[in-house]
Amino acid sequence: MANLKSLENILNYGKRINEIKFGWLHKETRGILAITEKGGHQEIKLSKIKAGRLYIYPDEEKKILYLLTIGDKNSQENDIKECVSLLNKLGKKNG
Repeated sequence: MANLKSLENILNYGKRINEIKFGWLHKETRGILAITEKGGHQEIKLSKIKAGRLYIYPDEEKKILYLLTIGDKNSQENDIKECVSLLNKLGKKNG
């Protein structure tokens, strides 16, 4: 959630999504972004926990940040398919 908050703050400051470069922010298909917990489990020291990915879609024109789904590396392919389906339902055909 800290990475999401950081991204939100930077967007509210006026930065465009294409100007933002973080190791934990990954571009996916159709404008979908994945926010990872890069390094987040080092403090917990639980080796079996997989780092989560929060999939989002920023609509810069409307100034809306859609939170689409959460998954991990193993569910990435299905998560992205779900995100694309959600974007279609939202009318974001060209994402």
